[in-house]
Amino acid sequence: MFRWIAKRLPIGRLAIVPFAGAILSRTVEPYLRVLKAIEYSKYIKGVLFQIESPGGSASASEMLYHSLKSLNNKKPVYCYALMAASGGFLVACGARKISAPSTAVMGSIGVLSVKPVLKDFMERFGIRLEVMKKGVNKDMTLFHRESTDEEKKKMDALHEDIYQRFIDIVVEGRRLSREKVSEIATGELFTAKRSLELGLIDEISDHESFLDRLATETGVKKEKSIILRPRKPFFQRVMGEATSIAVEEFYSLVLSEQLRNR
Repeated sequence: MFRWIAKRLPIGRLAIVPFAGAILSRTVEPYLRVLKAIEYSKYIKGVLFQIESPGGSASASEMLYHSLKSLNNKKPVYCYALMAASGGFLVACGARKISAPSTAVMGSIGVLSVKPVLKDFMERFGIRLEVMKKGVNKDMTLFHRESTDEEKKKMDALHEDIYQRFIDIVVEGRRLSREKVSEIATGELFTAKRSLELGLIDEISDHESFLDRLATETGVKKEKSIILRPRKPFFQRVMGEATSIAVEEFYSLVLSEQLRNR
């Protein structure tokens, strides 16, 4: 059925793919499927990936970055960053161009991990934690004690590897020198104006103007754009905004069917 419908769809669409929230494996995986379906679709000629994220998991961020980068090798991918901090900015580097509104913040190029230490709390209330392990460092991230100096060194080495990988991605994606990226990779956030000065984004614009630029590059009118999101659970689809969701789900299903039948 869907193949029959797909053959009769007008060729030449722009896809707007909005992503909001923390970047975690469970939030990223549905988007990987959508982006892969778009990559294989002959109907979608360009993509505006809209991101509003404070970051999240380094590995999940890199997965989404690679998906955008792979798609961008096939057709233009523009990223409109309402907020692109830490892993959110890493993801944005997979796009051909990055734009943001003047009120956006982004950057935060760095690595962070947090370990709560509840030793004093546990002692106060007589709580003891019995740890049985194989591997001397197996409990180094647990909360029942402070890290030793040796463990801190090991964690620092782990962070350094991830940090350098983050810098590699920004250098490649934004076509900047490693020296410049290393200088600004302090973990701080930048305004859109400062990000433009540093070369982290290509322009400051509103959403419609940026979509116009994508339309110009692809030769597809922006009026032919369609919003694509991962499929929602059945209950949400039934109880949600019926008309708009029905249209978006229709195109999502067509793209998914096309991917399955490759």
